Amino acid sequence: MRTKTYLAALLIVMALPVLASANWASDMFKDTSHDFKTVARGADTRFSFVFVNKYQEDVVIESVQSTCRCTQPSFQKRVIKTWETGQIDIQLDTRNFYGRKDATVTVRFSKPFYAEVQLHSFCFIRSDVYIEPGIVAFGTVQQGQARKVRFRVNYAGRTNWHNWRIQDIQSEYPFYKATLAEVQRDYNYVSYDITLTLKENAPEGYLNDFIDIISNDPNPSNQHCQVPVSGYIIPAVSVKPSPLSFGMIKAGQSVTKTVVLSGQSPFKITEFGRSDDRVSATISDAQKTVHVIPVTIANSGKGGKVNGVLAFRVSSQSKEVKLPFFAEMEQGADVTPPKESSENTPGVQKSDDVPVAPAQTTPESKPAQTPPKELTPAEEYFPANPITEPEDVPAVSEQAPAQNTAPAQQETTPAASETKEAQPKVPAEPAAVDDSAAPPIEEDVDEVVAPEENANNANDNSVPAKEVEVPPALDNY
Repeated sequence: MRTKTYLAALLIVMALPVLASANWASDMFKDTSHDFKTVARGADTRFSFVFVNKYQEDVVIESVQSTCRCTQPSFQKRVIKTWETGQIDIQLDTRNFYGRKDATVTVRFSKPFYAEVQLHSFCFIRSDVYIEPGIVAFGTVQQGQARKVRFRVNYAGRTNWHNWRIQDIQSEYPFYKATLAEVQRDYNYVSYDITLTLKENAPEGYLNDFIDIISNDPNPSNQHCQVPVSGYIIPAVSVKPSPLSFGMIKAGQSVTKTVVLSGQSPFKITEFGRSDDRVSATISDAQKTVHVIPVTIANSGKGGKVNGVLAFRVSSQSKEVKLPFFAEMEQGADVTPPKESSENTPGVQKSDDVPVAPAQTTPESKPAQTPPKELTPAEEYFPANPITEPEDVPAVSEQAPAQNTAPAQQETTPAASETKEAQPKVPAEPAAVDDSAAPPIEEDVDEVVAPEENANNANDNSVPAKEVEVPPALDNY
């Protein structure tokens, strides 16, 4: 009897690493569920589950599978290297399905260990409300310019068509302005034309959200219907790659990476700042639309992880262009040269009076004994005293950039019998994920004009066009 008890305890202990190791995959994801709420039929409804590989080993996606044919999962990149960003995309078929449609997408990873992650989506597709086209697509917009897009909302209710009306349009994004006009009200059929304007003071970045169409439907659960919005606002000057990864640097060596600053018109780099003296850059005095800048970081022998920021001031805009960077230094003999005065600070080929703060570094940790080995995420991309931004520039929420690859250190996988070594450590919270990694939107849509014949069918009961300032969305409905 005692032997059976010992055997059962041994089996439980051996099973614990397997259960714990399954968490390493789910801990990479920012979100594992998404609620589309209520959407119109025909809406182009999509969502991306983003994850970051914060381990030294490569992460390999084996397959994705959905429990419902209404939800189609896909992925663009199979192998995700250290600090790179991956994503699982899902798209709802709102033309062939309607009603309550919830789905579970299973993501299977084959490396560094086999694991499964379940992603959940929830949605209700209206059968009596549909939109054309299926998405409000602004396309690519130059920052500082306004853009208008028109789309049509149709209601095909059988009993309430004579009273059904759109009462309001709301969004959490404060840079939309909407006008609507009723163009048709016939038996069992109502149509509205809505013009959505992207304001000229909208900040740079991607648009990937919804506007909320609010009607007077007698059923409170059907009064809200979301319409997807997409677009990309191009900044005056952009920098790539972002963030900048130098990878693992051996003691006494240096690594050089190329940074590209590009603008809509010719510009000059007037100042350069960095949060770590080990970083240097060579900057041209020329005024041009594309600047190719070699950036070098040297390992003086002090080991550990380096997280910092580079800052560029340019002549075409008042706001600084910031570039986060990170590296991992191998421990070695400290060969740091004597500290020089600020007038001879190495690495700054132009102005040195840009205020910077020391980079955030962490002591070198001991090698992890259990795979997958976790890297410490970048705690802070920007220095404690960054270049001061002008007060009149509105604050823009920074989205985590797509993560570049840091060289992975492979270790031999321990034997299954070594239960203590086979159990992975609980990963720390990964660095914030930047949506700016999403691929740019190629299509440039100026305006989508609704069919003229529908406008001609409007009768005398048509409601005149009215303008609606888009207020913040309700918290609960």
